[in-house]
Amino acid sequence: MREWFWGQLIIAASYVLALYIQFQHLTLFNTTLQTAIFFIPAAVRVFSVIVFGYWAGLGIGLGTLIHDYIFNLAGITYPEMIGIATEQGLVVTSSLFVWALVSKKINGRSEE
Repeated sequence: MREWFWGQLIIAASYVLALYIQFQHLTLFNTTLQTAIFFIPAAVRVFSVIVFGYWAGLGIGLGTLIHDYIFNLAGITYPEMIGIATEQGLVVTSSLFVWALVSKKINGRSEE
């Protein structure tokens, strides 16, 4: 249980740091607030999914919530922050789940 907790904190901190570096120091690669040519947080997502599996979604969601709460670059409200963080976490987890179904790593509809 302790390793799981520290893993989620490491993912969240890494994701917040990657977002901070992306939007504060690598502005050359950002075309808008929502798009970038070179996006470091995507690498953090992939690496965290490889290391922590389905639980990486929780760390990514937590990191998104922390980043949006601290920096609030887009001027969004708190319910929107929670919605965006939930969406980010679910997207990471569901994309891994879809990959597992397609590659037949788990039992499900792909075997029909």
